[in-house]
Amino acid sequence: MCTLRRFILVFFILLTAARGYAQDFGWNVYFHGFADNREYAKSGRYSQSILGIRIAPEVSLSLDSIHFLHAGANFLHEFGSKGTTAEQLTPTIYYNYKQAGHDFYIGMFPRKDVLNDYPRALLNDTLSYYRPNVEGMLWRYAGNRFHQQGGVGWGGEVWATCGQSFPSTGGD
Repeated sequence: MCTLRRFILVFFILLTAARGYAQDFGWNVYFHGFADNREYAKSGRYSQSILGIRIAPEVSLSLDSIHFLHAGANFLHEFGSKGTTAEQLTPTIYYNYKQAGHDFYIGMFPRKDVLNDYPRALLNDTLSYYRPNVEGMLWRYAGNRFHQQGGVGWGGEVWATCGQSFPSTGGD
């Protein structure tokens, strides 16, 4: 719980300091409820019901017309659990650059905003439930006849046996 208090304190200090320099201040609240019943009977797979809600408030500061800073948090509550713990809090802090078809993200940014064009079969179906943010960087370009996207995400933890994992995303 002490970590949560520190996170909230640092968040509001940064928000207050950045507010004085920003040209525009915005906010958004994302709500995602999920009910996923996985009763597989004779398939041999693990049967379960996944029920919960995710609330993600976010503030944004535009430094000018092309540079944006975003900060917020994702709160997950699974129905049937004893309560929401600090492990179910996911910070969202990222920089976004937008100009002339280029869109660049770096930090911990919402997955729903940048990977929504991918076929669902390529992504894990519970990814949006338990890993709502991409941690890394992503660049997109969209022109009149051309669209490309690429990025690197630090998707794992440091393990003594296998080092770090850096999955990458391609474009179309």
